[in-house]
Amino acid sequence: MTINYTLYLATDAKPEDATEALRPFIDESPEDASSGQTPAGMSWLPDGPVSIIARPLTFLPAIAEENGVAAKLAVDFELLAEEVVEAKPVMLRDLLALLAELPGDAVFHDVADDIVLRRRGGKLELNLSCSFWTPELRALVPGPLDADAGLLGACEAFADEGRWTEALFTARKALERAPESPRAWSVQGRALSGLDRAEEAEQSLDKALLLAPDDGAALSARAALRLRRKDEAGALRDLEALLKVLPAGPQRDALLIEARNLRTRPMKKN
Repeated sequence: MTINYTLYLATDAKPEDATEALRPFIDESPEDASSGQTPAGMSWLPDGPVSIIARPLTFLPAIAEENGVAAKLAVDFELLAEEVVEAKPVMLRDLLALLAELPGDAVFHDVADDIVLRRRGGKLELNLSCSFWTPELRALVPGPLDADAGLLGACEAFADEGRWTEALFTARKALERAPESPRAWSVQGRALSGLDRAEEAEQSLDKALLLAPDDGAALSARAALRLRRKDEAGALRDLEALLKVLPAGPQRDALLIEARNLRTRPMKKN
C-alpha cells in the first residue's frame, strides 16, 4: 500500500529531465537508481521508501488551474505506507531539490487534494494548516521562502543526514545562485569536513562566519574541525563565540563543560 502526493509544474521539461535532475540526490546504488521509461512516456526513479514517477500532462488538472499553474508536467511521489514517517522527509528533500532544478509555478498536493505548498512568481508558499507540516518537516524548509530556499533546505537536510557528497553538490548549486549565502558556505564547509577535506572545509566555514559571525551551525562545525586538526586554541575561540549565541539548555551546558576542559589544558596549534 502506498500514500501518494503529486506535484504539478509549469515547465517545458520532459519527464526524463525531472528524474535526471534528481539523480545526484538519490542515495541508492547505480543499479537501483536507474530511471526507466514506460511506453506512456513516463520516467521512474526510486529513492528508498519513495518512488518518483514523472509524466507529461495531456490536460490541465482542476487543482492546477484553480491555483493558476499552467502545468505541463506531473511528478507523483509514492510513499510506502508502513514507512511513511521515514519517507516524508525523503520526499520533501527530493521535492525541494526538484523545485530548485526546474523553474516555474507549481502546486503540490496530497491524495485528498489538500494543497501542501505552492510556488508562484518564484516564491514558495506553505499551507501550514495542512496536516503534512509537522515541526520536523517545516524545519526542512527554512525561511525566507524565496526561490532558493528549497535548494538551501535540501542541502541542509543532506548535511543533517550525513550524506556529504549530496550536501556538497547541492551547496555548490546554491552558491552558484547566491555566492554570498552564509548558509550555503556553512553547509559546504560541513560537507567538506565530512569528506575529510579539512583545509577546504575550514576555508568555507571561515567564509560563512565572515558573512554571518553568529551562525551557530558554522561555529559548531568549525570548532569540531579545529579540534580534529589539534587547533585547540582556535576551537576554544569558536566555542566561546558559540556560547554567546546559544540559548540556555543541555547543548549549552555540554559546551560549557567542553570549553572549561579546553581552558585547563595546554593549548596546541598546528
